[in-house]
Amino acid sequence: MKRFLFVSSFLLIGGVLFSNNPLSDPSIPDNERISYSVLRGKEYSNALQTVSKIKADDGSSWYRVLLSSPVQDIEVDIRTGTLVPYRSRRVQKTGRTEYTTFSEIQSAPAVNDDEILLVDFNDLSHILRGYPFSDPKTLKLVFPYNPENKDNKKDSITFRVKYIKEETLDIGSESYDSYKLQLSAKMTGGMAMFSGMVPKTFFWYSIEKPHYLLRYEGSGGMGDSERIIMEVESYEIGR
Repeated sequence: MKRFLFVSSFLLIGGVLFSNNPLSDPSIPDNERISYSVLRGKEYSNALQTVSKIKADDGSSWYRVLLSSPVQDIEVDIRTGTLVPYRSRRVQKTGRTEYTTFSEIQSAPAVNDDEILLVDFNDLSHILRGYPFSDPKTLKLVFPYNPENKDNKKDSITFRVKYIKEETLDIGSESYDSYKLQLSAKMTGGMAMFSGMVPKTFFWYSIEKPHYLLRYEGSGGMGDSERIIMEVESYEIGR
């Protein structure tokens, strides 16, 4: 099997980390395990997500989220408290070839109180567990590798997450009370012609903490045109 590795490291100096962080830690339990059914195009598969809480000798701690499926394995490290992602590893499985992408933020940039920081789109479903559901607001996504282009503001794309509503989900034989969020893209200038190519993306989270993902509907990420529907099958806390 052929394997390829791509590494990105972002060192951003002078940033102040979330003076008014819009996210709040939902206290994800250690050894959380969630299984999902996944419909990708016309093919069904399963995915398993686990969360471990890790503490360092210096007192810092983070959540390590592992999401494994037949097409990809994703590992994301997210700071507890702030839910700021700082390290991401993705293994894309394509036939007899594996592509591994590793990204890390060594110092976070300054962001506003209506913005959330991502390493890449694979982080989003995990950190949105900390969305301010009790006081909903539209949040802009900020990427360290995509700074604002001050010389060409007319041609831009901006991603935002907005609150839709509370909704009762029927999945299998179970009913869940959920919050529904939507990811949308706003394109201006020359980018506007691509607006129709951005798929609608929705997230449903449990109303009860720790606000785990119940359902996802959208694409598999940037550059992935296949429609994906992912629904929870089981939730448990291991020992």
